[in-house]
Amino acid sequence: MQLTTGCYLSLTSTDNGPIEIGQNILKSTYLVVDLKEREISLAQAYVNDQGNDSDSDDDGSEKNRN
Repeated sequence: MQLTTGCYLSLTSTDNGPIEIGQNILKSTYLVVDLKEREISLAQAYVNDQGNDSDSDDDGSEKNRN
């Protein structure tokens, strides 16, 4: 398989226990886990200089986009 662009995360199943995703990945992604469909979706999050999601205020509420 030839990859030209993008960022990829590969996971390997083990018999030794659960797979762990570290904080360094989680702090810059949106993560959705669908337990019924056994599916995990990841998307890159834009984080500003203060380490916050750019679409939320300091209290975590959504900014008005109008």
